[in-house]
Amino acid sequence: MKRKFWGRGNIVLAFFFILIIIAQNIPAIGKIYAHRLYPYIGKFLCSISGNVFFSVYDLFIVFSIFGLIAYPILMRKFFKKKYRITIWHDIRYLLWIYIWFYLAWGLNYSQPDFYQRTKIPMDRFTTSAFKEYAKNYTMHLNRYFLAMKVINPSLLNEIKENRPYRFSQTFNDLKIVPPTIYTAYKNSSETLHNHSPFQEKPKMKRMTFSPLFSMFGVTGYYGPFFSECHLNNDVTTVEYPFTYAHEYAHQLGITNEGEANFYAYVICTEENKNKYINFCGYFGVLDYFLNNAKQVLSDEEYQNILKRINPEIIQLARHENEYWIDKYSKSLGKIQGSIYDYYLKVNHIKNGRKNYSQVIGLIISYESYKKSIKKK
Repeated sequence: MKRKFWGRGNIVLAFFFILIIIAQNIPAIGKIYAHRLYPYIGKFLCSISGNVFFSVYDLFIVFSIFGLIAYPILMRKFFKKKYRITIWHDIRYLLWIYIWFYLAWGLNYSQPDFYQRTKIPMDRFTTSAFKEYAKNYTMHLNRYFLAMKVINPSLLNEIKENRPYRFSQTFNDLKIVPPTIYTAYKNSSETLHNHSPFQEKPKMKRMTFSPLFSMFGVTGYYGPFFSECHLNNDVTTVEYPFTYAHEYAHQLGITNEGEANFYAYVICTEENKNKYINFCGYFGVLDYFLNNAKQVLSDEEYQNILKRINPEIIQLARHENEYWIDKYSKSLGKIQGSIYDYYLKVNHIKNGRKNYSQVIGLIISYESYKKSIKKK
């Protein structure tokens, strides 16, 4: 029995498992992986999954779950194998999936954070700094909304009606989202220290089980096993560019959710001249902006900020929230939220799901850094 357990396959499994544990706890290894190894791994996996229109990740997960359940039952029924042996085979399979996850993408969690990678100093999140940002943010949010209203009123009507992006593909603005975001990430790789895109024509896959994920409140996810980005079919036209850019950031090695939101914001608002994408970038952080405003400002100051925002934008935000609430399941969402919160904390994201809202702090630090560069 000893000889069987310590066979060649199990020794290799143990070696990689221990290697992953060590790499997770030594930042230097995480840095080497993220900067030197991951770009090659990402390109290789994209070359496989990028040639098919469907989600390889979704199929892999479905067949894995089915196999893990069916294997012990079938082996017991037809081959009289003991459950103890078949369950060990299941555990071994799960351990290989664990290893694959971290080798394929997960070790990016161990890389230095945004401030360390870019050498941009972290600004203190003060009330005065937030007020200054709030003035610029609301001005740009309103400006691009009005610009879109003038340039493309029919697209704005689509947005106000909460139409899913896939039903609005007749608009050129939507068609140029993928190449525009690809070019923006390519151009930002030196300044924002993200990897250059792995494919010239990136493919964003549609979720196989969109209605289920809408019940969880999930608009998109990254499938690390085959380097695939996924969008929920229910994502609306106004969410499309920001969600696209967010998931793309994950493919380029950004694991931190707040950082992925930051990259999506910058890519949509700064790296192109399309008014629709610009507005969607500002709108994409509106909820985080208002939540932060509630926390740091008095009730009177908060109400003044709301008055500064075009009422049509506030109405649009309310419709968006109602749209997702109608699809959301409280019980399922709570379970998924707890699991994901635990997952993020295990992978060195101390604040768990609250990490999403750190985007405003990142933006304020980035804006402050840009000003200091201009002064020089």
